[in-house]
Amino acid sequence: QLTFQTFFCVQNSVKRMLLFVFISAISIASAQNPWFCHGLNCPKFTSLTNITEDGQTVDMRTYPAQLWVSTNITDEDFNDALNTGFNRLFEYINGSNEAGISIDMTAPV
Repeated sequence: QLTFQTFFCVQNSVKRMLLFVFISAISIASAQNPWFCHGLNCPKFTSLTNITEDGQTVDMRTYPAQLWVSTNITDEDFNDALNTGFNRLFEYINGSNEAGISIDMTAPV
């Protein structure tokens, strides 16, 4: 016979199991892609020796040959340039391109 107390214990066990599965999935996903992928499709790369100079570290990587999109921005301060560049590229992958097709977002952006 299923009592309220038994149902409550089963329900809590299911919640704990779902939480465990969710946390495990996040752990597996984060183990496969670096933090900067933010859960998006991330290009494969090989890490090289990082360079540190004056307290600033540059993460050195090599990527296989790929097609990348870029945009040139001039005469703006850094934050304005960052926003302008991101918006242009975001519009491009959302279909504002020569072919008029949307492209899946990847990281890093």
